[in-house]
Amino acid sequence: MYLSTFEARYLSETIKLVEKMIEELWDSERGAFFQAKESSELILRNKEIYDGAVPSGNSVAAYVLYLLYRITGDTRYQKYANETLNSFAKEIKAIKSAHSFALLVQDLLFSEPIDIVIASRDKKEIDRFLEQMRKNIQKYAGACKN
Repeated sequence: MYLSTFEARYLSETIKLVEKMIEELWDSERGAFFQAKESSELILRNKEIYDGAVPSGNSVAAYVLYLLYRITGDTRYQKYANETLNSFAKEIKAIKSAHSFALLVQDLLFSEPIDIVIASRDKKEIDRFLEQMRKNIQKYAGACKN
C-alpha cells in the first residue's frame, strides 16, 4: 500500500510486520525463513524456495526485504534478502526455472537502480507531469505491441 499511496502509516506497519517475521521465523544458523514459528508441537520446521504458480514465501520475503532496503536505506534488510537467497543457492542454480521469483529478486539485488525525485510545491504541477509521463508510456507500450 505504501508504494501506491506513500502514506507513512503503511510503511510503518510493514516495518513492524517484517521485524516480527525476522524475530519469529528467521533461521539464524542457515539463513532464510521457516514457514512456521518454533513450537513444541512441530516435528519439523520447513523452509521453501520453490516458485511455482505462486512464489515461495522466502522469495516474497526477500522481495519485501529488498523493497524495504530501497525505501529506508537500512542495509539490514538487504543483508537478510541476500542471505535468504544465498541459503538456497544450490537449489536455485540446479533448477533455475523452478525459482523464477527468487531470480527476479536476485537480479534486483545485483542491479544499480536509479532514483528519480519529482518535487514541486504545487501538487497539480506534479499531477500534470505524471499524467504526461503516463501518456508517453502508454503510447510507447502500444507501439511495442505492433
